[in-house]
This record gives sequence, structure tokens and C-alpha cells, in this order.
Amino acid sequence: MNSNDIFSILEDGFTASFELLEMAGNIPNIFFVICGFVAMIIWILQMVKHEKTN
Repeated sequence: MNSNDIFSILEDGFTASFELLEMAGNIPNIFFVICGFVAMIIWILQMVKHEKTN
């Protein structure tokens, strides 16, 4: 197995994953935005909790 075979396998994997993303449309973007907002809310609540204890 030479380096061309390895890069060919990687290329096929990336191509397939990007085709799945194209089919999913805007759903992955919405998912990551929602996850970011949830993480931000948890972080802010933890900071408020920490301020009350000090």
C-alpha cells in the first residue's frame, strides 16, 4: 500500500461526507447554533452561581 492508495481512501471518505452535508442542507448549521446557545446559557448560569458563592 503506497501513499496514493491512502490519499485515495481519504479522498473518497471526504467526498462522501461532503455529499451527506449537501443533502442535509441547513440542518447541521441549525444544530451547531443551538448547541452553541445551550453551551453559552450553561456557562453563564455557572458564572452567576460562582459569583453568588464568592
